[in-house]
Amino acid sequence: MTEHRKFILPNGITVSAEKLDYAKSVLISIWVLAGSRHEKPELFGISHLLEHLVFKGTQSRKIYHIANGIESVGGYINAMTDKESTCYYVRIPADQLDRGLDILTDLVFHPVFKATDLEKEKQVVIDELMSVEDNLEDWIGDVFEEQVFAGTDLAHPVIGTRESVQGIQLKDIEERAKFHLDPSKILITVSGQFNFSVLEKKLIKYTTFSSVSTALPGVSIPASDLTGDILLKKPVNQSHLVIGRNAAALNDDKSSSLMLINAVLGGGMSSRLNLKIRERYGFCYSIYSFTSFYSDTGAFGIYAATDPGKFGKMESLVKKELDLLQKDSLTPREFRQVKQSLIGSLEITSESLSNRHSMMAKSEVHYGRFKPFSELIKEIEDVTSDQVRSYLDEYPLDGNLVKVIIQGES
Repeated sequence: MTEHRKFILPNGITVSAEKLDYAKSVLISIWVLAGSRHEKPELFGISHLLEHLVFKGTQSRKIYHIANGIESVGGYINAMTDKESTCYYVRIPADQLDRGLDILTDLVFHPVFKATDLEKEKQVVIDELMSVEDNLEDWIGDVFEEQVFAGTDLAHPVIGTRESVQGIQLKDIEERAKFHLDPSKILITVSGQFNFSVLEKKLIKYTTFSSVSTALPGVSIPASDLTGDILLKKPVNQSHLVIGRNAAALNDDKSSSLMLINAVLGGGMSSRLNLKIRERYGFCYSIYSFTSFYSDTGAFGIYAATDPGKFGKMESLVKKELDLLQKDSLTPREFRQVKQSLIGSLEITSESLSNRHSMMAKSEVHYGRFKPFSELIKEIEDVTSDQVRSYLDEYPLDGNLVKVIIQGES
């Protein structure tokens, strides 16, 4: 049995919570609705750097006490930053709810920042940046989004650049941390085994702080006709390709059509790309399509990597599949099967506490409300073949595409 409630704390923080009777743990997330797109150019990467720094200590805890306080009871605590939000989360046994809330809220709302920690963590982030650049699958994805969203606040990578990270000062971090104290920019999500009245009382107790009001920079919307090719060279064995374009936003009704297109084209081992390019020709080990969704736009692309000597043939086959999909859309058989596949995937996802939590949180962030799995399933069921055709006409795949190539050594 599951039960969902949404309520507002006295300080204005929104809470979305789902009780799962079968669970033996509880997962708590604090979402700060400010990400890398809400950064000044000279401070690119500050959201991600701040995410690192809150774990260095609070007014009442040192770094060891934060980690050990959760890990000593078998739980885990972590954080992640994306382009539109930063999330701090903890998962603990259900009987440790008080401990988890105490530690998580302490590090988010009461961190202490030190200049020495800032300088050390800058180096950690730069080392992380270098690891991204060494992982060509990640790096080419960042370059692709820089091109797709060129000229907008979505273009730069979440991690920032070496120059911007090095230039961030302690006063910048302290100013950025004020977002953590603005109830209008905070969402708390909870999933698992708990008592609603107990949860609310403890959240009131642990979210007592002096609130502030902050303003986010304006959000710009990308143009729909961006295009461009980027050729990069690296001393590596494979050549890598990402090709795609801007796409519908998640809260756009058209996004459901894109999900079907993505699944058919490159969503698994039975997808067109995998069967035609990997299985028939053996041209690559990894090939797939992907989507990136944001509040006002999105991206759709294909990633593939192969031997440099086979790259030209592989690229032409990828373009051929895009042309065929654009011309003929999905076949009736594909249309039926992909719906069944996506619905089945949602049903499997619904059995996982962490997946349920993620879906609940994303629906609150993007839609401002809880969307139960039954509604998500119905959205897939209701997509028509005409809607898929209409999507392809609005976001065509046979031209006007952004292409990024990392050229390997032959």
